[in-house]
Amino acid sequence: MTAKIPLLALLVAATLLTGCQSREIRPLTEEEKAEVRAQALQEIALAKQRLDLTPDQEAKLRPIVMAGFSRRKAILLEYEGRTLSISDLREIRDRMKPIGEETKGKLAEFFTAEQMAELEKIVDEFREKMIAMLRERQ
Repeated sequence: MTAKIPLLALLVAATLLTGCQSREIRPLTEEEKAEVRAQALQEIALAKQRLDLTPDQEAKLRPIVMAGFSRRKAILLEYEGRTLSISDLREIRDRMKPIGEETKGKLAEFFTAEQMAELEKIVDEFREKMIAMLRERQ
């Protein structure tokens, strides 16, 4: 069974699935970069508030989050507007998983143990929201 899935739903599905293959990712256009920047800035604001980041941590966080968002967005744009199968969604997941792992590893270098635990909570909450959203769409 396949369906047309919008970009946000792709992100949600890729977030929910679990497993790494790397591929070349096409460069983002300037418009796409601006959109990615806006999304990343929103996430940074949330992280700063919930994680009680120091100014130094916030400065270190920003480029890490921006790079991760850019890479994920580029992957998702490859699939936008296509009819997707479960194997497509698994491929997206498999391509995104290393990005998340790399991001967490970089953050662990300067986050406290408490901040890393709170970050895990934030990720879990996001996943739960996405699951609920997908269930509502069925």
